[in-house]
Amino acid sequence: MWASFVSELTREIKELMNYRFNLIFANLSLVILFAGFLNYFDGSDPFVIFFMLFCWYFATHSTSMPTYILEDELLDRTLITILQSRTSIIQVLLQRSLIQVVVDTLKAIPVFTILAVVTQVKVFAYGGGTFFLLIALSYVIIFALYGVGFLFSGFVLLFKRTSSLVGVLNYYLLFFTGMTLPLEKLGVFRGLATLFPFVDFNQVIVGFMNDQIIWQAVLLILVKAAFYWGSGLLIFHFCLQKALKKGGLFSV
Repeated sequence: MWASFVSELTREIKELMNYRFNLIFANLSLVILFAGFLNYFDGSDPFVIFFMLFCWYFATHSTSMPTYILEDELLDRTLITILQSRTSIIQVLLQRSLIQVVVDTLKAIPVFTILAVVTQVKVFAYGGGTFFLLIALSYVIIFALYGVGFLFSGFVLLFKRTSSLVGVLNYYLLFFTGMTLPLEKLGVFRGLATLFPFVDFNQVIVGFMNDQIIWQAVLLILVKAAFYWGSGLLIFHFCLQKALKKGGLFSV
């Protein structure tokens, strides 16, 4: 298992390096986009938005990567081979998702370092301990959202192509879940925003800025993480059983 993980991770990194020119400008475009968010959104502290954008950077893969993986496996007609092997499809998705987190981390370090320098966001303004605790909690949210990713990936087993759905979700997360706008400015989306962990994360960040730990918000993030994974795996398993029963996976 570990050898397989290292091998896949090495392959992913080598593939990135083969297209490093494109990678540099892809990440530069993100720096420009994020710098715009930090400078032009009123009513939100740049320190808060910085960590929110850090979460969103990873969340775009958290919610979509399981879907993309399954779509590729279906297109290559290798999904059935995986299902018939000793390795469960859940294990395959988890391993590739973890690899994606590592790769995203390697890409995020220069992106957010440059972003902090360009926009002059003082990420250590409240101490190194606060910074690393917020980064750690960001990863909790990132892994939690992979549960949402598993939920939506289950629909691939029934409908074959659903990546456009998670694409819509990623932009919805950015603008209507308390990431870049305060909760009171979300209007009709305010109720739905509370289903996601970003409102709670916002409270935690603001709490740290005021030398407080909002334990209720931390607990809500953990509860939501458990809910995402529980419902995600349940729906994925349901869709898998239904797809196998219908035989749709054998006629892609």
